[in-house]
Amino acid sequence: MIEFRGVSKRYGALVALTDISFTSHVGRVTGLVGPNAAGKSTLLKLVVGFARPTSGTVLVDGSPPTSQREISRRVGILMANSGIPSQAPVSFYLRETARCVGADRRTLEETVELFGLAPVLGQRFSKLSLGSQRRVMLALAFLPSPSVLVLDEPLNGLDPNTARALTTLLREWADANNTCILFASHVVSELAHISDDLIVLGSGRILYEGTAAGLVAGNTATRVRVALDDRLRLQSLLDVAGYVYQNSGEDLLLEHMPCAEISRLCTNNALVIEHLSMEEQSLEEAYFELTSAHTSLRSSAST
Repeated sequence: MIEFRGVSKRYGALVALTDISFTSHVGRVTGLVGPNAAGKSTLLKLVVGFARPTSGTVLVDGSPPTSQREISRRVGILMANSGIPSQAPVSFYLRETARCVGADRRTLEETVELFGLAPVLGQRFSKLSLGSQRRVMLALAFLPSPSVLVLDEPLNGLDPNTARALTTLLREWADANNTCILFASHVVSELAHISDDLIVLGSGRILYEGTAAGLVAGNTATRVRVALDDRLRLQSLLDVAGYVYQNSGEDLLLEHMPCAEISRLCTNNALVIEHLSMEEQSLEEAYFELTSAHTSLRSSAST
């Protein structure tokens, strides 16, 4: 289990995280998402002991992550920028990691089988495809038989089939082994298919904590689709009234305008409605709506 209790982190004058509190439970996948400079990387570094909070408390399985040796034996880690030397064969890195984390031969063999690494054991890491490199790095994270997995952009750069296979594997692993998984991504749709819980960061703060479905339900504007015999005339009426709309094929999509009001407007102006329905925004649209004020193109230490 991972617990954050009122955690803030500063790098000099830069505020990376402010008053972060949440719990990532065993047997569940917690998705962590946010735009650049949201604070995701800093949060993950606090979990694995690469950094310490300026204030507040971080607990991993009930203890602060202060000892790197202890953390490596119970937490599986895949960080986005954690490359491994590329000259030795894959088998070397697997054996050395197993030795460092105390994994026995059987665990090593099972991990190799789980990730289908037997065909690449003799190859240099640098010669592998991106998908194979990701599988090797995930295997290294799994070797401690961890109670907690911390994964930073594990699907980055993978083709859809490989990404889906790895997502399925992670989901099944969490369910079967009662593992707590913290899964960070820039792509909210990746998290919809794997996460039980979702945390959205923006400017170093939690903007949303709940489920993906809850984000859609709680952060969307009312949107209505209407089809009628004289669309151009309705557009003119909407322009005069100051309503926002967009063309969608032969239909109009209107935001912040109730169905009853659209129906009344059409009836009063002798317009015949052919179709009228309410629509939900997608998860991506809800996410962009929530984070739009926190998106920056500038680089930052608090990504």
